[in-house]
Amino acid sequence: MTVEELNRWFKNEDRSFDTGYNECGEYTVSQYDVDDLCDYLRENEPDLVGIQCMIGGGGIWFKREDLEKARYL
Repeated sequence: MTVEELNRWFKNEDRSFDTGYNECGEYTVSQYDVDDLCDYLRENEPDLVGIQCMIGGGGIWFKREDLEKARYL
């Protein structure tokens, strides 16, 4: 997975207002978009084991560095 490919997912107009990324390399996934992100990753990155992230009631947060350190089978 390239960061650019994932950024395209984040730019989709159907995403929640709280889902996005910024120029500092910080990503947020609204609780309303978590299932869609999981589906996207399962379909496009079947060997992905995990991305280090923070999880809260409002969704998921991670940084570009976390994507670069993603673990694969």
